[in-house]
This record gives sequence, structure tokens and C-alpha cells, in this order.
Amino acid sequence: MKISIIGAGSLGLLYGYYLADNHEITYYIRNKQQISKLNEHGVRLTGSSKSKKVKAEIIDKCKTSDLFIIALKQTELPSFIKKYQSILRNKPILFLQNGLGHIEYIKKYNLEAVITIVEHGAFKKGYYEVSHLGKGSTKIAAYSKLADQSKEKVNKLNHPVLNFINYSDWKQISYEKLVVNAVINPLTAIFDIPNGELLKNSHLKSISESLCKEASAILALDHNLQWQNIIRICTATSKNTSSMRADILSGKQTEIESIVGYLLKQTQFNYPYLEFVYKGIKALEERGVKDE
Repeated sequence: MKISIIGAGSLGLLYGYYLADNHEITYYIRNKQQISKLNEHGVRLTGSSKSKKVKAEIIDKCKTSDLFIIALKQTELPSFIKKYQSILRNKPILFLQNGLGHIEYIKKYNLEAVITIVEHGAFKKGYYEVSHLGKGSTKIAAYSKLADQSKEKVNKLNHPVLNFINYSDWKQISYEKLVVNAVINPLTAIFDIPNGELLKNSHLKSISESLCKEASAILALDHNLQWQNIIRICTATSKNTSSMRADILSGKQTEIESIVGYLLKQTQFNYPYLEFVYKGIKALEERGVKDE
């Protein structure tokens, strides 16, 4: 099966590496140096002596494929989808983004979207090398009914390491991840700490639980279950740097709008902890986002 991966950050490289075992992978990216390196070396997993052969092309040459995996940040999605909507339509598309900002574009352009929740840890070590920091599962659920042909293609994504698990309700898997992202991402970015510090520091732990309560209330989820999930993830990824912290440290725009911003748009009530982390991240962005 021909799979096009849009974006070659940590997750794009990780999924391309494993899926290259059974599929033809083509990356569409903007960085010409990375294109050259991927075409020359393939994708390499840290600790492995073998690289996987892939193709890479400039994103402007994006063309139709059997299946798309979009590994762009939320901030890059609107312009990409608008430009390539005709190519994307009637093809199964896996969205790997944090948050739920992309839902509005899925609806607007009537895409055959598969909401994807990634529970793997990955770190991009160079243009073509990625570290697999923690193995988990890949939860997938169709946003709306897929055509039979699209279902068949999605089912071909079975891989023992990526561990694809099908769910019938996209909200079930998305809302739980949204709570996790709303707590861990902004706090680790604001206080510049690895994930595990949220549990070690008593004050941060208290703030984390308050954030969890607010996010759970907006999404009508059981707070206690969501808090236990956050404890599990913070413990399992204690030394990891969240994607939002990494964005702030590198002067990039974060995905705060599609995570906490999305939550705040779902309610008319005041949620002070969510408001604080939203404005805190926006302040850090205003102070330090570099021109790209």
C-alpha cells in the first residue's frame, strides 16, 4: 500500500520507520536538507543498525495516495488542508495531532478522517533518525463512517510495535487524551520541567489535579478516572519533555489553541486554572516565538 506521511517530525519518522516494513512510504515535507537526507539514508531507529528505505519530496509535490498520515502540528493544518483538499478527499486520513482543533477542518472539507491517539514516546534525533522512548498503543476511531475501501486500507495498518487498536467512538479516546494534554503540556511548558515533576512537587500536583477537574467537568468525564490516567502517564514518562515544552524552548508556536483553547470554547462558565495556563502559554509565545 502507498502511504503518504505529511511531516517528518518525531511521530512522522517513527510511524514511517515501522510502516515501511510492509508499505511504500513517501514523506512530503518543506525542509530540502531533510528531503535529501531521507532519500539518501532512509529512516533509522536509534539503537538499530538498519535503516528503512523511504522516499521524500517537497510538500508542494504532494499527490494522491492509498492512505495519508498527517503528522503536522495543529498550527500548520489549516493551510495544508485548504490547499490539498482535492487530493485528500475520498481517501482515509490518519490525524496524529494533539488536541481537537482539526475537527472543524475535517467537517468543513468532508474528509474521511481517522482520529488517532498516539501513546508512543518519540524523539527526533536528526533529519532521519528517531528514538522510540516508550512503547504503548495507537488508538484509532473513524470520525464518521468510512467507505468500505477506506476501511480496508486502514485495517492493513496492523503492526506489532505500533499496536493499532480500533475503537467505535472517537470521542471516548479523544476526550481522555485531551484532558491529559490540557494538564501535562501547559504546566510542563510554563514551569520548564519534565513530566514527572508534576507529581513530585506538591504544589504542582495540586494545580494539576485542579486542571484535571476543570477539563473533566467540561467534557463530562469522571475526574477520578482521568486523574489516575494522568498519574499513570506522568509516571511512565517521568523524564520526558512534553511537546509544548519543546515548542516553547525552541521558540515555536504551540498547540495551546487546539487543546486548552478548544476546551474553553466548549463552555460559558469560568474555569480559572484553564484560563491561567491558556494565558500563560500565550504569554510565553508572545515573548519568544521565532519567525519561521
